Amino acid sequence: MNEENNSVVESNTVEPKAIDPKESPFKFIQEHPDRFLWALCVVPILGLIIELALSIPLMYSFFIYLGLNVGFSILDEKELTKTDRIAPAHWMVLVVPIYIWQRVKLNKQDKKAFFAWVIAFIFSTFITEMINDNAIEEQACQLVTEIYQEQFYQKSSECIAVTLDEEVKSGFYKGTAVMNNGVDVYITVDIRKDDEIYVQIPNQ
Repeated sequence: MNEENNSVVESNTVEPKAIDPKESPFKFIQEHPDRFLWALCVVPILGLIIELALSIPLMYSFFIYLGLNVGFSILDEKELTKTDRIAPAHWMVLVVPIYIWQRVKLNKQDKKAFFAWVIAFIFSTFITEMINDNAIEEQACQLVTEIYQEQFYQKSSECIAVTLDEEVKSGFYKGTAVMNNGVDVYITVDIRKDDEIYVQIPNQ
């Protein structure tokens, strides 16, 4: 009787699966049929990371996003064709949210990818605006210091920080500069078409 039980136990023993050391840890991603679709969804964040890492000027950043969007869209189209699924019209690669929406609709998939792109886009826009505002405030603070020292001849005066309080119109702000003597100075910040920043200090 004991011999029979032992044989049953032995026959039910599960051998551990050997792991191939050569197998890529990213195999799941590499073989996922929608990998390029999800890559498209994170382009707003991926493009922002590249833009910041390489310190690319704002006027050229458009080409980063365009290249990533078109590249991943073309790769996704090829993957759809290879797996006998339906690809959206070619022109839609230029309007990514429409491409993603049509892509999931034509293949009767849920809309998770579309909403993921929307969230990534909103997040990227928020971060970009915050970074741009910080850059404007830093440059405006330097200009306030220059105005006080060179035009008002107050060599000991120095701007500590600038806060943009209100955008009166596109590219024109009302702000507050905090000086090293603790005084708050009201300023205006004007960003011209050449991306140059002009600061004025009205009568206080």
